[in-house]
Amino acid sequence: MNDSYPDSRTILDCVKWSARSGFDGIELGSRSFRHFVKTYSDDFAKEVRRATAEESFEVSQLTCSFLVRSTIERSTKEAKEMLDLIFDKAAKMSCRVLSASSTEVPGALVVPNSVYPEAQGARISLPGHFSWAEAWSRYTDAIGLIVEAAERYGLKFALEARPREMISTTDGLLNLLQAVGSDSFGALVDTAHLFVEQEYIPLSLHKLGKKVFAAHLTDSDGVIEHHWVPGEGKINWPEVLGAFEQIGYKNLLTIELFPLLRDSDEEFLNGKSFLESLSSKVRSSLK
Repeated sequence: MNDSYPDSRTILDCVKWSARSGFDGIELGSRSFRHFVKTYSDDFAKEVRRATAEESFEVSQLTCSFLVRSTIERSTKEAKEMLDLIFDKAAKMSCRVLSASSTEVPGALVVPNSVYPEAQGARISLPGHFSWAEAWSRYTDAIGLIVEAAERYGLKFALEARPREMISTTDGLLNLLQAVGSDSFGALVDTAHLFVEQEYIPLSLHKLGKKVFAAHLTDSDGVIEHHWVPGEGKINWPEVLGAFEQIGYKNLLTIELFPLLRDSDEEFLNGKSFLESLSSKVRSSLK
């Protein structure tokens, strides 16, 4: 894993391009704690805040894909120190939501995804000594520490359910939300992941309701776990956008694409155009 990319200059260039291209905001991210420490300095946080203020632009969320795993792996003291550093930087960038993927089942054996190493594992298996009760306890303890940090900094924490991970479905996420029981803890809804899990996305959105804190809009055929430009797969976008309207979702909708096989600027702009055109029609139909 390259802990030097994207560097701070590349991220700032993306912020400025997104603002110039008519987007309302951007999701920032980090792939490892080492990358986060190297990239998200206090000076960088100030630059992000300055750039977004100048462009009337916002950071919709900060995604740290490593967050849950790193919290589980550390002692309580070390985890709290890591979380304080991360949430402090998020607050300094005027970011309201910090998000993370649900990560592997504690104690499970995972076969990495060779096509996209940062995605969830390609396969999992359970050793003979596996205990669900122990895995759930370790996991909820870690989520509890993250949520406590979010509460200390006045931010929200959103968890993304992904196939073959500890939390892979909407109902699993609802169980976790109930177990933790905090107004600061909610969901990052990824449309492609839910589609691969054969969920009816509008129903998932209604189940979560006000607990939807962030969203990745990305298309899928329900088979290949790539994230396509909205409109290029099989997701029923009028229904999905209508459900976001019906639940009163207020945060920004983030277009997420991977792998980027063509010109990334063009793909993001195509997705933006498609969703904006469709959203206006959906809103009119709901009046």
